[in-house]
Amino acid sequence: NLNLYDDDDTLTLNTQLLSTRVLIISLSIALLLILLFTGIIPQTRVITVSSPSVNNFENLINSYPTTTMCRCSQTSVLYSQIVSLNARFHQVCSSDFVSEEWFSSLFNVNTSNYYPLDFRLMASAQFQILSILCRMSRQAVIDALKEYAATAILSPNALSRDVVTTYIGTSIEQFQKTTLDSFRSHIHFILSLLTEHRFISALRTNFYTRGVLGSNNFVTFPAIYPQQVDITQSSSILSETCQCDRTNNCIYPAGIYNQTKSIIPNEIFSLDVSPLFMIPGFQVGCLPQNALFQSTLECFYNQTCLDIVISLTGALRTISPLNISNSNSRFSPTTTIAVLFDNLMIESWEDSIDFATYFQICAPKTCSYSYVQRFARSYMEFP
Repeated sequence: NLNLYDDDDTLTLNTQLLSTRVLIISLSIALLLILLFTGIIPQTRVITVSSPSVNNFENLINSYPTTTMCRCSQTSVLYSQIVSLNARFHQVCSSDFVSEEWFSSLFNVNTSNYYPLDFRLMASAQFQILSILCRMSRQAVIDALKEYAATAILSPNALSRDVVTTYIGTSIEQFQKTTLDSFRSHIHFILSLLTEHRFISALRTNFYTRGVLGSNNFVTFPAIYPQQVDITQSSSILSETCQCDRTNNCIYPAGIYNQTKSIIPNEIFSLDVSPLFMIPGFQVGCLPQNALFQSTLECFYNQTCLDIVISLTGALRTISPLNISNSNSRFSPTTTIAVLFDNLMIESWEDSIDFATYFQICAPKTCSYSYVQRFARSYMEFP
């Protein structure tokens, strides 16, 4: 029998044995309580990883998303270093329809003799304007992208791929909206100036002058267009008219006519013969740009229509129609030039984010992470 007391102790033997058992049981219970208490209380362990790679970092983020921290050596990362952002423009802006050869082929020495309702009078000017619209759109995008590229992500800690993607995605959406709003405001101001100052077209499509007999004086008359017309029967003109001294937005369906006619002051523009061909979707009017804005390019998607225009105008024969089967276009062939230009001639934006480069520039020297373990569990070292 286990006895912790000396035999000569004044306690009786039975008392000694009982006291020994009570002491041993008490110690055992105390030790068990200590072990249980130690096992219940969680223990936090902090691990440090030196010179982490991007793969190390992403594994840490996936395994310990709330505790991983990597201090960046460089806290500022420019968008130009990690973001590729480009605009894809409408196909007309890279077609032969905005080339010098096409403009020149539409212009000849007799151009000024055509009647204001004839497509050939302002066709060359309108396609030159279309080319300018494309260049303006491209330049606006280039300037905006330069400004965007100079913007930076600022963070003392390395950001996860999801955070970087979300942050930059939001900034791209805001950039696109701001660029479009700024461009529209700028163009609205320019068009307002043009409207306010009432420029006289050299093509005599909005105002024309006549000399006063017996003097050196001239009288200026506004052009008057039929406001509405039945395109299927172009001679069927309704009574309403549109005068260019009141608005620059008078338009009339563009046709090609086998007739020239002198302009008579204060007379509504009209011709005595039916057109040889009406250009679907295309308009003439007070000013080339205003008529162009209200025109569509539908004829120039169609090989047959384009062939007729070429044969009747003597235009460039090697030109190809626009690709009507372009499934990537968000604009239909009947979309007006005004709508295209209002959207910066942009079909879509293409962007990509280089997260590996972001992490390389951030360049954390160490990453730390922590996890909770309980007593008697094996430690989980990160490889």
